[in-house]
Amino acid sequence: MKKFFFSILFLVSYVNLLFSAVPKWITDLEKEFPSEKYIRAVAEGNSLEEAKKYALAELSSYFSQTIESSVEATAIMQNEKNSNILSNEKINQKVSTKSIANLFSVHFTQEYNNKKKKTCSICAYLIREEAWSILIPKIDICVSNCKKILELIDKENELLLKMILLTNAESQYSDFYNLYEMALVIYPNKCNEFSSFAKNTIEYLTSISYLRKNISIQVNINGDKNNTIRMKITNLLEQKDFKITSQNSMYSLKASIEWNESQNNKLYLSYPRIEISIDGQNGLVKSLSGECEKIATSNKSATERTAIFKLEKLIEELFSSKKF
Repeated sequence: MKKFFFSILFLVSYVNLLFSAVPKWITDLEKEFPSEKYIRAVAEGNSLEEAKKYALAELSSYFSQTIESSVEATAIMQNEKNSNILSNEKINQKVSTKSIANLFSVHFTQEYNNKKKKTCSICAYLIREEAWSILIPKIDICVSNCKKILELIDKENELLLKMILLTNAESQYSDFYNLYEMALVIYPNKCNEFSSFAKNTIEYLTSISYLRKNISIQVNINGDKNNTIRMKITNLLEQKDFKITSQNSMYSLKASIEWNESQNNKLYLSYPRIEISIDGQNGLVKSLSGECEKIATSNKSATERTAIFKLEKLIEELFSSKKF
């Protein structure tokens, strides 16, 4: 009888020990991390690194799904209120899956190792208040920057410069919108002010973006090689919806390239440089310039190919949304 009693006691103790070792975030996630205060995801993997990766992926997926439903609901509500506003396609930003890199302020619990299953579990979570306090200053900066650019657009009379400012505004608005999407997940009820800004700004940007297609540009390159740089610049302008013409254009883009090629013993050197000017009816409107770092190889053709590649990358930077 004594032996039986101790056996039962041992078994009960063992079961209690077994279950006490399992974290509460596995047995009752809502109680340990209530959804009103946390955004959380539990994942299991064959290693700690794998479990963390899966947990972050779950958080990312949660953000993406919540963002999509929130933004769609907002657009539908806006259309119901006013049949004359822009369509969903114009109000709505294209929702892309939030990359893991976009998540910030992520915390992790202590991992739980299941010896029987030979797996590792972990909980990744964000504290809503903490994430909100980090997010809001970032949003405020984007909103402020965007408003400043919109004011400059209204004051600018030169059409090309107005469209360059519009590109900058679109880039700044895109940064804002990415943060705004995250805010919708964290505290949707606190986003009314940002929702209004998002709606009004995208309507404004869309209303004047059509002006780009009214701009025609003639491209002339001095010092090109096999027409590669002209094609590069033309493609970049067309990507921005500008029209390229061979005559009777509104603007004239002229580029002068210096390859600065030389040979030193068995090395072939190149130091590409480009000067770009855009003229309108009243003279110079915009100028861009840049130079690449020195290129040196033992093969002349390789040096030329590298020089062209480097110059194309430089031109991409010159025509980026921050500068053009």
